[in-house]
Amino acid sequence: MSAGELTHISGLGKLSIELLETVGIESVDALSQSDVDLLLVEMTKANQILKICKKAPTNATLRKWIEQAGEICDYDPESEVVKLDTVVPDAEEVLVAIPVSGKSLMEKGIKASEVPVIEIIERQLQPEVSPLSKPSKPKPQATPKETVIKNVTASAPAEKIKPKSRKEIAPLQGKQDDRRTKVSPNLNEGKKEHARNYIRGVLYPQVGRLRLAALIAVLFFVSVPIALIGAALIVLNNEGMWAIAPAVTLVLGLLYLMVATKLKCRICGQPLYISKGCHKHVKAHHIPVIGYIFPTSVQLLLFSWFRCIYCGTSIRLKE
Repeated sequence: MSAGELTHISGLGKLSIELLETVGIESVDALSQSDVDLLLVEMTKANQILKICKKAPTNATLRKWIEQAGEICDYDPESEVVKLDTVVPDAEEVLVAIPVSGKSLMEKGIKASEVPVIEIIERQLQPEVSPLSKPSKPKPQATPKETVIKNVTASAPAEKIKPKSRKEIAPLQGKQDDRRTKVSPNLNEGKKEHARNYIRGVLYPQVGRLRLAALIAVLFFVSVPIALIGAALIVLNNEGMWAIAPAVTLVLGLLYLMVATKLKCRICGQPLYISKGCHKHVKAHHIPVIGYIFPTSVQLLLFSWFRCIYCGTSIRLKE
């Protein structure tokens, strides 16, 4: 039996499997090696945020699932016990990471600027020496590092936290002097803040390529109905001069595939010029029947900013 078939565990339904996969348990083998109490905490928190099941499983139910998984994998829980202290020794704070989609954040009314900053701090640890071991010449070896994950709110001033060595992953909104989020002082002079021509959002790094892709997209969408009319005239009236219309549309379509389809949103990573069959952002530029890509391209060319179709983030083309 495959170690990845969670459906073979008695009492484990479709929603429970989805909740397990949300916290990173995607196989029977992974479930059999899980700690009951820690997994229960993770599943409870995940279910409170994502509302997958009516209620999280109880400790007894979760223990039965783990025992069944151990029987399937022939896993002995007493032979391999992993303690949290051995994984992260002397950790200041241990966080449980739960993947949350952008759609869930929007439903809860949480803005990107409200998401806390995560710091990863590395410390040097001295190797332990057993008192029974014989003294020997020291050998050069890599010193182990202790990793401490610390939660810091986005509003906390950066200068108050000065560890010796740190790697900080912060959202774009966290840096007030960053050229990606701060526009030039005279850029919106004389414009109303809520006007369409008020340039806002994060700065896109490939401005020229983005404008070229928008121009190609507009020309392509305009040329498609002209090409259809030309093809009809060729068939009905035998007017060969209209063959140029389908040819131009074909060339524009190839340029669209080579240039436009490769550009992605710098926030959510979704393609800017490919419309997927999923829910779009409520503030995305949209025209009924025509769709999202054409109005987004026109907005970009006329006003130098636009909203991502999927995450709704405002993206500008000027500093």
